[in-house]
Amino acid sequence: MTASDNEELSSMARSMKEKYDKYWGKIEKMNMLIFISSMLDPRTKLEYLEFVICQMYGESDGTTIAGLAKDAMFELFNEYKMLNTPASNSVSHASSFSSESQRSKTTFYGHGDASKTITDRYKLEFKKRKMELGGRDAKSELEKYLNEDCEEDDERFDILLWWKANSLRFPILSNVARDVLAVPISTVASESAFSTGGRVLDTFRSSLTPRIVQSLICAQDWFRSSKTELNVEENLEELEAFESELLKTGTESTIIDL
Repeated sequence: MTASDNEELSSMARSMKEKYDKYWGKIEKMNMLIFISSMLDPRTKLEYLEFVICQMYGESDGTTIAGLAKDAMFELFNEYKMLNTPASNSVSHASSFSSESQRSKTTFYGHGDASKTITDRYKLEFKKRKMELGGRDAKSELEKYLNEDCEEDDERFDILLWWKANSLRFPILSNVARDVLAVPISTVASESAFSTGGRVLDTFRSSLTPRIVQSLICAQDWFRSSKTELNVEENLEELEAFESELLKTGTESTIIDL
C-alpha cells in the first residue's frame, strides 16, 4: 500500500507502517507476551507459532524470534514455579528425606530384611538427589503441555474453560495462563477513555468540576449503549428550560441526579 499510486492511500499506509514498526519493527522491542499467549492456546502451542513467525519474518529472523519467545515462556514458567514452591517446603522435604535415609542406614546395618532395606535406602537416596537437583531429570509441566497434541480448532472452543478443566494437570501453568490471557490485547481502550476526557474538559471548559465531568462522560457512555436513538436537537427547548430551572434553584446536576 505504501507503493500505491494513490497519494492519499500511500500516505495513510506509511503512517500505519510507522506505527506498526514502533512495536514490531525490531526484534528487541517486541513484547514477548503476545507470543506467550499464543503458546498458551492449546490449539496452537509452540509448533504453530514457529511456523507463522518464520512465514512473517523469514527463516533467519523467524527462528531467532521463536527462540526468544520460547526462552521467555520457560523463564516466566520458572518464575511462577518458584512462587508456588516456597523454599521452606524444599527444606522440610530435604530434611525428611535425610532423616528417613538415616533410619534406613541404621536398619541396614542392624536387623531386618537386607534386600528390602537396601532397596528402600537407594530409593530414598535417589529422591534426595532429585530434590537437590531441583527435579531437572523430570519433565516440567510446560514440557509435557508443549509435547501433547494440539486441541481441535473449534469456534465453540473456550480457552479459559479448558485451562480451568486442566488446572489439576497443569497447576502452575494454569496460573500463568490465567494472568497472561487477562492482559488486554491493545491499549486502545484506555487511550480512548483519556481522549474522551480531553474532549469534555478542554481549554474552554477547564472550570468544570470533577463531578460534572464524571456526569458528562458517564451520560455519554450510557446514551451510546442505549438502543433508543437520542435526538438532542429536537429536545433543545426542553433542555434549555430544564437548565433555567436549575439556575433558578441554584442546584448543580450531579451523577446521582442523572
